[in-house]
Amino acid sequence: MEFLLLWWDNLDDLTHACRHLATSALSEVADAAKTPFAAATTFMTTWLLMALHR
Repeated sequence: MEFLLLWWDNLDDLTHACRHLATSALSEVADAAKTPFAAATTFMTTWLLMALHR
């Protein structure tokens, strides 16, 4: 019985570690992906406002 508890504890630790790594990776990808979109949005907004105020 102790073997099963130890095995379950190790499996639980592995599951949480994988979840942490996946969450961190997705967070990094999301941060890297939003920067170009933010820059493009700022550029397009500025361009449109300049065109409207001529």
